[in-house]
Amino acid sequence: MGMRYSDYVDYEKLDLVKRMALEKFMPTTSHPERFRIKYRIESVGETSSVYEFLDYDFMIAFIIESLGTKILDPDRIRGKMEISQEFLGKQIYKGIGQDAIAMPVYDLNAVGALPIGLGDILASGVSDYFEKDMDRTEQLLDGFKIGADLAKASLACGDTPTLKDLVNPESLVIMAAGFGIVKPKERFTEGGRKIQAGDILIGFESNGIHSNGLTLARAIVEKSPEGYTTKLPNGEMIGEALLKPTKIYTGLIEDLFKAGVEIHYIIPVTGHSYQKIARSKLKPFTYKIEFLPEPQPEFAWLQEIGPVTKKEAYRTWNMGIGMVIVVPSEYEEAIAPISRKHGIEYHVLGKVEEGPRQVVMPFKENGKPVLYIP
Repeated sequence: MGMRYSDYVDYEKLDLVKRMALEKFMPTTSHPERFRIKYRIESVGETSSVYEFLDYDFMIAFIIESLGTKILDPDRIRGKMEISQEFLGKQIYKGIGQDAIAMPVYDLNAVGALPIGLGDILASGVSDYFEKDMDRTEQLLDGFKIGADLAKASLACGDTPTLKDLVNPESLVIMAAGFGIVKPKERFTEGGRKIQAGDILIGFESNGIHSNGLTLARAIVEKSPEGYTTKLPNGEMIGEALLKPTKIYTGLIEDLFKAGVEIHYIIPVTGHSYQKIARSKLKPFTYKIEFLPEPQPEFAWLQEIGPVTKKEAYRTWNMGIGMVIVVPSEYEEAIAPISRKHGIEYHVLGKVEEGPRQVVMPFKENGKPVLYIP
């Protein structure tokens, strides 16, 4: 039996807590109404909460997100003297800040918002975590700044709590929050209400694994003989591939909006990966994937060494696609030059069809078609 992400992180158990929280917290959403600010019910279960300013032509979206465990990869490279020399001179912590910024930015973009303000939380287990390695600290902060610039947002607040006995003294727990503007209001994706049969799925290339599924990837790396220094067919070490910073698509999304592209839905390919394409609960559509681009070499290596089945891989990792948008087919021509301008390759992955809520993949496993049903 192959390795599975659910052996390490079980989303089904986590989703139960999320549903409980939504049920308990929903009554609080009426509080802003005294300011003529309305919580948009379509954002329930979506990536960000959306609030409509009734007297103005804009909405505000808000989210807070955890980076997850990606910082453990540079931590473990740094802690192993026998391999750290292979990474000498490489700024192995620099991408972590950008990864952290990407998490709330993706969630804001997904509801049609462009980020305005960001904040970070860097929780350590000891008060001298930052000062005992200032080079590491500077790399982390540089990465946050790069991420904010790519997101075109202000990063002007945060917190650095010391959580003794809660956080590993050799690492950090990293979170980031963000708020963004939906202006004009028509850009709000409305939880997928705009999706129509016949729409196409446009996928924008990723920069590798980004920041999801690292727990499984790390388990695979550490069971391989050469670990993080394993050479991939392109000559890159697997450690280098895993540390590439998460691509941020805000500039691309903003230019698509400016060009008048009618975006019906935006799906960051993060947790749940391709299964997430069918995340909208408002309409029972089938999302038929007809084309999959060749993923980066690290994904093939992880699948082979795991081993990880193809079905599990496309349910865990982005496999070369970091963001998917749902648009009417006539907009492909307008998307092409904008995608080229940003140096991001795009692919028509498939289309939306009438049918049960599911993602139909273009391959079989054990002789059966692969379906992802949220």
